[in-house]
Amino acid sequence: MTHIYQHILALVFAIREINENPQILPNVTLGFHIYNDYFSVSRIYQASMDMVSTRDRFVPNYKCDTQNDLVAVIGGPQSETCVQMATILSTYKVPQIGETENSVTKPGSIIMRSSANVVLVYGEIDTMITLRILLDISEFEGLSMKTKGKVWILTAQMAFTSLPVQRSTDIHFLHGALSFASHARELFGFQKFLQMRKPTSEKEDGFIMDFWQQAFNCLFRKTVADNTNEKICTGEEKLETLPGSVFEMRMTGHSYSIYNAVYAVVHALDVMRLSHVIHETRVFLNPLWQVFSKMRTAHCNTTVDPLAIFHQYYQPGEHIIAAIISPFYTWGSPITFEKLPSNDVFDDHIVMTHIYQHILALVFAIREINENPQILPNVTLGFHIYNDYFSPTRIYQASMDMVSTRSRFVPNYKCDTQNDLVAVIGGPQSETCVNMATILSAYKVPQLTYGCAPMTAKRAQAGFSYQTFPDEALQHVGILQLLMYFRWTWIGVISKPEINEYTERFVQNTLPVFAQSGICIDFIERTPTLSFSTQIGETENSFTKISSVIMRSSANVVLVYGEIDTMIALRIFLDSSEFEGLSMKTKGKVWILTAQMAFTSLPFQRNMDIHFLHGGLSFASHSKELFRFQKFLQMRNPTSEKEDGFIMDFWQQAFNCIFHKTMVDNTNEKICTGEEKLETLPGSVFEMRMTGHSYSIFNAVYTVVHALDAMRLSHVKHESRGLLNPLWQTPPLSVCNDKCSPGYGRREKEGKPFCCYDCLPCPVGKISNHKDTDDCFQCPGDHYPNQEQNLCLPKVISFLSYEELLGTSLSIFALSFSSMTALVLRIFIRNWDTPIVKANNRNLTYTILISLLLSFLCSLLFIGEPHKVTCLLRQPAFGMIFSVAISCVLAKTITVILAFKATTPGSRMRKWMGGSLAGSIVIFCSLVQAIICTVWLVTFPPFPDFDAYSVTGEIIVECNEGSVTMFYCVLGYMGFLAIVSFTIAFLARHLPDSFNEAKFITFSMLIFCSVWLSFVPTYLSTKGKFMVAVEIFSILASSTGLLSCIFFPKCIIIVCRPDLNKREYLINRNK
Repeated sequence: MTHIYQHILALVFAIREINENPQILPNVTLGFHIYNDYFSVSRIYQASMDMVSTRDRFVPNYKCDTQNDLVAVIGGPQSETCVQMATILSTYKVPQIGETENSVTKPGSIIMRSSANVVLVYGEIDTMITLRILLDISEFEGLSMKTKGKVWILTAQMAFTSLPVQRSTDIHFLHGALSFASHARELFGFQKFLQMRKPTSEKEDGFIMDFWQQAFNCLFRKTVADNTNEKICTGEEKLETLPGSVFEMRMTGHSYSIYNAVYAVVHALDVMRLSHVIHETRVFLNPLWQVFSKMRTAHCNTTVDPLAIFHQYYQPGEHIIAAIISPFYTWGSPITFEKLPSNDVFDDHIVMTHIYQHILALVFAIREINENPQILPNVTLGFHIYNDYFSPTRIYQASMDMVSTRSRFVPNYKCDTQNDLVAVIGGPQSETCVNMATILSAYKVPQLTYGCAPMTAKRAQAGFSYQTFPDEALQHVGILQLLMYFRWTWIGVISKPEINEYTERFVQNTLPVFAQSGICIDFIERTPTLSFSTQIGETENSFTKISSVIMRSSANVVLVYGEIDTMIALRIFLDSSEFEGLSMKTKGKVWILTAQMAFTSLPFQRNMDIHFLHGGLSFASHSKELFRFQKFLQMRNPTSEKEDGFIMDFWQQAFNCIFHKTMVDNTNEKICTGEEKLETLPGSVFEMRMTGHSYSIFNAVYTVVHALDAMRLSHVKHESRGLLNPLWQTPPLSVCNDKCSPGYGRREKEGKPFCCYDCLPCPVGKISNHKDTDDCFQCPGDHYPNQEQNLCLPKVISFLSYEELLGTSLSIFALSFSSMTALVLRIFIRNWDTPIVKANNRNLTYTILISLLLSFLCSLLFIGEPHKVTCLLRQPAFGMIFSVAISCVLAKTITVILAFKATTPGSRMRKWMGGSLAGSIVIFCSLVQAIICTVWLVTFPPFPDFDAYSVTGEIIVECNEGSVTMFYCVLGYMGFLAIVSFTIAFLARHLPDSFNEAKFITFSMLIFCSVWLSFVPTYLSTKGKFMVAVEIFSILASSTGLLSCIFFPKCIIIVCRPDLNKREYLINRNK
């Protein structure tokens, strides 16, 4: 791409200009090293690792040069270049400057037949080549651009680049096109610099020869064959004679960006020189990016291998299964690049003795396979196990070493004839799995992960990874069901730091789902990370602070969502709480541990109390007891396993002894004989049974082996080393569209082949729990869909109970008003012979008060879980009691009217006077309601029922009324009696006050009618237990209206004003 060569020249020109300027960095010479990435991810990684190596020696991590000090890296113009180089260089804290902004380069299919006359091309520097190819194809098919009249809008990341075959291609489509452009500036010195550029004077330029031949369409003599008619390059050609479609003499926007990037680095260096600021870390002072690379030169002894891997276990074989495991943890002082760190970085390392079993499980599986003639006959399996020291740098180092020749750290090239890497097993940390995928996926190496559930950031990486650990979503459901079963709704959470993607995904995505199910979180604490020995004091303070928060919390259930090393932090928390006097025994916490965790400990924790685990609940991955594995462990000792690079350190820390060759003179330490037995170790140090993590490794090895065996049996020759196992085979992707995620269903696109479809969210109430589901389906009746509609959750049984606040409140009100009614009845009975009681028809008064007392008490039938008896009684009882009460009110009203009409001389009403009329009215009106209720109970009796569909997430236990018509007949008849009473009382409201109850009856019936008229729409608009609450409220409100309006005024006269309760007063008032 001849245009891009100007980017190289812009960098060279800027550095040459700076070196010739005595005002900038005097007595300092700037150099440069330019790599070609060939648009290849592997080459980008190789170049990045070479930058942090000694010149001409590919030894990453260590710089032995005394002059070649790497201060910054400029990358571009592709976003892919910037992203991939950052993967390596950011680990080494090397500042990087991107030539262009990040964007996604995926040129779409530009179809000239489209009716759209404006086309936005959002690409990068190589997109122009693809665009010209597409337009050449359209011209070839007869779809001329001139007749189509397209307007092209180009982004600033693009530039006019072309391949040699395109130099003569018509570019008329650019006429009228609109292009965004990055800032550029014309530099006269740059054009002069270009005019003097030629191959004969630039011997160090590794790009100029190829550029010159393709730009001038010629060949140099040393590359030309005899008897060829090709044009010969003289080297004296002039760049200014090239057309603009091949090379531009003016500085382009991309070249100007590189020019500015160089000056930005230089001005930062100059500021450092002037301010005399010494930085131990690489920080740029320029406010544009605030990062700076000042790698200190190490005075290295190049005879020592700085990349020595101290803890590894290798066994040769025709096929190698590699593994990256974390049995050792180490910390030290921060690396300052002033001395060789390889001799002191491992001074302080501790062994997690339980994790050593993972290594032995892999060794045991491969040894068992090699001894089995039925599996891979005539083939010997080998292995290479690395320790990552819980360090991303060591994970990268191990990953690069796997794709190098044995004992020669030369990535990309394998010179071994036998040691064929077929797969890599990584774990048990998610960080191990994710970081090794960064390197190994670029080389298409299959990876199996165990003990964690990582989510790779890129889809391309996920294609080479197979997870032996169960899906974490299943564990989330199990945790939620456990909490719901025991009704633990107030919990605390402990997780790893935010930098851990696996635990952060749980905190951000899963805990909100828990909250929707009624689980409340009291605290979320993060376990601190210890990277350097200088951080021990700070980390210790963090442990003390967090343990105080946990132990003082009122939450008695703590969910620990971590990984295999979290148990160590948890035990430190609890030791800190014991030290502060917050004893676990008095706190009574229940600990819930995830399956990723395991019982690991540090050597100094072996004798610590583990009583906090008693009563704890732990999820566990599947395991199986293998008797032959225990026998294998019993025969294990350091004297017979010379190749095992882990066993010496493990043995010393497990048995708390020292081997002779590691002893210091005059020490009283216990001596290791090498004949100690693993079965004598306590379970807190090492387990003899195969754990779940070890069993995952055992299965992972057999997965690889069965895939190799399938290849052997099928006689299929593969040029690439890909596993055939259908669980993790990674063929090229070629699909019309991505698979539908759970929670979505497929719908065919009209006019498209059947393999093309849209993914639509499942309808409300339905779910899909697998990818590419054709149709969503309903959850069972006792379950409901979660928010993502990919899982069915159990519904909660719901009814208005005495235990909840609403039920308790209504019960208290019902009992209070019933007590008040009983008190009023007692007052009237004790004053039965007083004028005011006799004047208001004592029998009717007593009947009304007893009816109101029963109406308050019948509301209690509506509270609590419905049963057959309560469902049969509550509505008919409520209807009958209210009908009697309203009938009595109606009888009292008619009696009062007749009493005044009968006093008129010659009135015929006198014959109706007497107690028989009132009794007849009450009996007749109540009898009609009794007939309605009897018909209801005989034909359609109410019964207990379950409603699983009215309220989401609840199964409502309710009384089915049997017949809604009969229910509203009961209410309607009561309403009819109330309206008649209200009408008669309203007409009689002007009778003399002494005998006039009509006003009070009018108000009471007004309240009664208002309550029950508003009841109907409210009752119909509510669901579940709130329907019952509405009916109870209406019963209490209407009964209270009758009690207060009719009887409270009389009680005031009887109790508070007995002087008014006299016959003379009543007669005088009447007169």
